[in-house]
Amino acid sequence: MARFIFTLTLMFTCLMVQAQSAGENLKNQLVHFDYNELKATLDYYKDFKEPRITYRWSTKLKREIVDNYTEEIIAFVEREQDADNAAISTLRTHHIKLIRKDSSLVFYKLVHLKNVKDSDGNWVPTEVRVAVDTADVSWQLLQQRYQQVYGVALNYHELFTTDLAYGKACGLIGGAPPYRIKLDELIAQRDTATLYQWLRSPAVELQLYAIDGFYQLHHKGLFMRSNVRRLIAVVAQKRGEAYQCGGCIYMRLPIRLLVARIKGKYEDNDETPSLKH
Repeated sequence: MARFIFTLTLMFTCLMVQAQSAGENLKNQLVHFDYNELKATLDYYKDFKEPRITYRWSTKLKREIVDNYTEEIIAFVEREQDADNAAISTLRTHHIKLIRKDSSLVFYKLVHLKNVKDSDGNWVPTEVRVAVDTADVSWQLLQQRYQQVYGVALNYHELFTTDLAYGKACGLIGGAPPYRIKLDELIAQRDTATLYQWLRSPAVELQLYAIDGFYQLHHKGLFMRSNVRRLIAVVAQKRGEAYQCGGCIYMRLPIRLLVARIKGKYEDNDETPSLKH
């Protein structure tokens, strides 16, 4: 029965594609808090045939927050070709930011990306909110579990982070990433309090810098406390990817691989998993 209802829902969504904008259809789909239904709708759009309109979607971010709660950003792009000039197209981009556990959504936020002029007259990509909602009970359970594991409240503003990269030198900015510079300062000051704060952040790249810092200090003779080791072990088992920058290479790599590489630099066992694992 559940599968029959899902099929009817998807059929109805498909019939509404031409009657409503893609953004409105995504908004209407998200209210069901069902990840599988959302993916089916996105796949339908990807295969949708229209003379001048094409759709595509991709995953920009997907990684575990804690205990199988996953944060994800899906980019959805609609390209409409000009009726008079085939060389001209209009792009309409939406981002779907969501938190889920298995196929149930805990939180979602749908935004439309627009270029808006700032006070200096420069065009700046800006998120315009279309819809946002939470499944109250599931959201509370996530917050409780994060508090239990990390000992601090979950900071929503550090979720969905795509402007941080873990690394030493980045060709995109012509030098060390800002948090690498800050990390070097913390190590020089032996500031374990700030490193511990980073380790408990939901931003995985900050967690990686913290792990790097703690291992560097341990290598210099500073004792690594059991609470730090426990959280490093938690991060080391996280599913998903983090942004990594090295030289001219900017990519997403498995979190488990990056943690293993950091540990491998300072531990006797230098074995790290391959990218296939």
